[in-house]
Amino acid sequence: MKKTCTLLAALVAGILQAETVLTFSPSGSDKQKTDCLPTDISSPNAPFTWEVWFCVASGKLNIAENRILAQTGWLWKDNGRLVLETRNNSTQTGGKTKLAVFYNDGSNQRVVGTTTITAGWHHAAMVRNGNTISIYLDGNFENSTNGYIYAPTGNATTQPFIIAPAFYGSLAEVRVWNVARTAEEIAAYKDVRLTGNEANLIGYWPLNEGTESVTPTNVVTGVAAVSKTASGQTAGYNVGAGTASYEEKDDLVFDVLVAGGGNTVRVSG
Repeated sequence: MKKTCTLLAALVAGILQAETVLTFSPSGSDKQKTDCLPTDISSPNAPFTWEVWFCVASGKLNIAENRILAQTGWLWKDNGRLVLETRNNSTQTGGKTKLAVFYNDGSNQRVVGTTTITAGWHHAAMVRNGNTISIYLDGNFENSTNGYIYAPTGNATTQPFIIAPAFYGSLAEVRVWNVARTAEEIAAYKDVRLTGNEANLIGYWPLNEGTESVTPTNVVTGVAAVSKTASGQTAGYNVGAGTASYEEKDDLVFDVLVAGGGNTVRVSG
């Protein structure tokens, strides 16, 4: 087995040198750069998990709200609104940048992490289990709240799942699961490029297509990315305020799963 792993590592070494990611730069009042999927998380207590790798753009680490992922109506006050973000303010984070979830359960609420986010790549996960929302940074538990009593409807027109609703920086490996992933599962697979065939995976955007003219597509269902305007009408991807472009990053390297000989082997970068 050791020789097999060594051979596989040599075969895939070329794709482990750098990763292609999607970099966002929102602008204007709308700041929507969206990727929509009607995920099945509409029942009040349905479990689900979001995961993403993110790198905040230079000079943007200390902004008040840098929104990474969301499932929401277009109004800030919509019940069930849910946003994974980095947060920086004097009251909630002590002037440090931390992972947070903004949610609306009849009034605006936030659960904020404890670890100060530094420059570079980080993995974030948010888990909904019953009324509890838990957040993880780089595979480690950060904080939780048990007050989330609503749920997004998952409607692609009025309450879509959104990638980078207002995010300055780069993203990779966006995942949506219809189960509450355990801390052990999150830590074990955060560094791996998935195959798209994993059980309970209902949304998967690697964001590594690598060509600006190519639209990101959900690997699981084939749903293409679209852009939504504030009124909820469909526009073309990469249309409207802001820009999104693919870039190669040599400071981000994933393990890969390689099938061979009846086994799936994990090859580390």
